[in-house]
Amino acid sequence: MINFSDGVEAKIENYLKDAYKNVAAGEKQFESFVKSALSENNSVTQIKWLRDNVGLKKEHAVLDYGSGTANLVVTGNIDGYKFRGFEVDERLYDIGRTLCAGNGVDPDSISFETHGMLPYEDNTFDLVSSFFVYEHVMDTRTYLEQGVRVLKKGGKFVIFTCNYQLMYEFHYGLFLPLFSKVFTKFILRVLGRNPEFIDGINMVTPDKFLKNIGELHGVDIKTDNIGIREYVPNLTNKEQHGGLFIRVASVLQTLGLLSFLAKLGFYNPLIYVITKN
Repeated sequence: MINFSDGVEAKIENYLKDAYKNVAAGEKQFESFVKSALSENNSVTQIKWLRDNVGLKKEHAVLDYGSGTANLVVTGNIDGYKFRGFEVDERLYDIGRTLCAGNGVDPDSISFETHGMLPYEDNTFDLVSSFFVYEHVMDTRTYLEQGVRVLKKGGKFVIFTCNYQLMYEFHYGLFLPLFSKVFTKFILRVLGRNPEFIDGINMVTPDKFLKNIGELHGVDIKTDNIGIREYVPNLTNKEQHGGLFIRVASVLQTLGLLSFLAKLGFYNPLIYVITKN
């Protein structure tokens, strides 16, 4: 179980206040962000998923690519796995190192570079994980190239990310006209939400992701899309979906439309497993 000291709790809450100021729909939603960040529940679920779906083993070298507060790195190492983390946000890097130190994990398990280039040799890791980081990445080509570069042959790069084809923004918890940032910002201003946050979202969709993969050259990889199979069974997962999203999707399921729409690319989250041949 992760030990969140008072100092770490305060750092995390202050970071979230700054990062999600007027993004969350009121105090209740913001409190859910904080509660999630101060819990190992997500990281326990993520480790189980990696173990069950891509064969995570305790002898594997694993990189959490965009490690945030380092919950996954800490939980993994406490459980006997060999997790490292990489972060580009200096405040999150500091929080991650502090959380590691307070839980008997080497703080140097977390690495930091502002330019996004991974400070590891080629063919270092058996597994690279990326949980809801990709939608925040502006240079997706470099992100993907670096993740593949540090994989060993036969290694897997697992990416979970939001699907913006749904015209739903998961941080705001709103259905929005995401095809137009100008119109979206206008609506957000009317609603009293922070319109600038949307500039840090790349609006990834299934087609955009596959286009990003297609832009990689000189690499031998196989990409599997397994998000559709996970969608319906996890429809009511509040860690992945907001309340409004769950209610709308439940109505579509009742009408018998959910599976049909999923086949057209309307599902969440996107889950891709890239294998390095």
